[in-house]
Amino acid sequence: MKVIKKDGTLEDYNEQKIVNAVHKSAARAMVELTESQYALKEKNIWVEKYFPYMHRGNRLFVPQNIRKSEYVRALVGDVNNDYVLLDDYSKNLHDWVSAGGRGIKLLNGSNGTVGSWKGPSVSRFSSPKDIQKAIMGYVN
Repeated sequence: MKVIKKDGTLEDYNEQKIVNAVHKSAARAMVELTESQYALKEKNIWVEKYFPYMHRGNRLFVPQNIRKSEYVRALVGDVNNDYVLLDDYSKNLHDWVSAGGRGIKLLNGSNGTVGSWKGPSVSRFSSPKDIQKAIMGYVN
């Protein structure tokens, strides 16, 4: 299996290299939250299952109706290329990239019809392992 690196070249899939890259460059994960604590618990369970090496302290859960880039700036300063946003809403992704981060569109079956997002994407209907591989291929 091959993965696509951020420079567009192909490389053989190497799980340990991906784990190392995540530790190095994808230190924070952001997810938009509903007001429900149930959603927070579910999202943490998913991250722990598929990204077990991502420490809870390195996850940012953004409340609804707050721009993700502003939220991160308030917490850690400038958004940079080390911050990757996985989101299903192109407006959030465009804002995030304009702020200096990298974005991946999560296709959910009803979005992605207008085509304004030209960056990388992954389908939520893919297996969790395939989603993980796609994300790691991009952040590597």
